[in-house]
Amino acid sequence: MEYIFQILCGMLYVFGLLFGWNYQETSVYVCIYAFPFLMLVPFVLTSARAFYIFLRGQRKTSTVLLLLLMVAATGCAFAGSLCYFHKFNIDGSVYDQYKYCMDWLYETAAHLHTSYEMLNMWIYVFGPLLSFVFLGLVNMGLTRAKRSKRSVNSRN
Repeated sequence: MEYIFQILCGMLYVFGLLFGWNYQETSVYVCIYAFPFLMLVPFVLTSARAFYIFLRGQRKTSTVLLLLLMVAATGCAFAGSLCYFHKFNIDGSVYDQYKYCMDWLYETAAHLHTSYEMLNMWIYVFGPLLSFVFLGLVNMGLTRAKRSKRSVNSRN
């Protein structure tokens, strides 16, 4: 895992070079500011799709359940993003925010009896992958609901 973490840090560093940022600035701008809100986009889009299918009257029961599930998941993701963002939104320079974030990550890793690298992997790699698997399953359910309504209409 350590090598994967190092590769990801290198990719983050190279990305920052494109904008003239050093590693600490890139970490703050990408990981603290942009990442939580970028993770909300798929949740919001899937919720909008479920709401659209619900309004079209296709498989109302399953769509309502998926819509409620997506609204709850989106709410949790949004609240988590706000808490995460607020935790590091301290007065001071980008470097103060970076230091505060690093301290928090090391303390949390120690509290969870894991390494700093593994905690980062869970936050920035495994967490998003699990979210995308969850959203993929929800989208499959929405597509199935849409198809089954079409097949019922074509039989009539």
